[in-house]
Amino acid sequence: DSETQDASGVTVEPLVSDESNDTASVSGHTEPEAEVTLTLTDSQGNSTEVTVTADENGDYTATFNTDGMVDGNYSIEATATDGVNTVTNTTSGDNLNTFSDTVTSDLVDSSDSGVSDTDN
Repeated sequence: DSETQDASGVTVEPLVSDESNDTASVSGHTEPEAEVTLTLTDSQGNSTEVTVTADENGDYTATFNTDGMVDGNYSIEATATDGVNTVTNTTSGDNLNTFSDTVTSDLVDSSDSGVSDTDN
């Protein structure tokens, strides 16, 4: 799993995946009101980019669309610009989950009781 990393002014917290909605979100901290561009890249090189603005305390949250990305290892590059300075931080982890693990089952004919239309 990833840990918070700091590179001269921009932090990136561990990624949180939401499989059911094909999204993953990340939060962090930088200079107040800075523009933060984040790029999420999966283990196959697929990437998606989001740009957000940090609030008055320097906190930000970004949500990525992970449709078309693969589960597993990932990296996030964060670049923060506050109008004067630009800082970049790259972090990585192993918990990108991009699809819902849904199991669908059906009864076999031998278990059909014939009593209900919904038992097979």
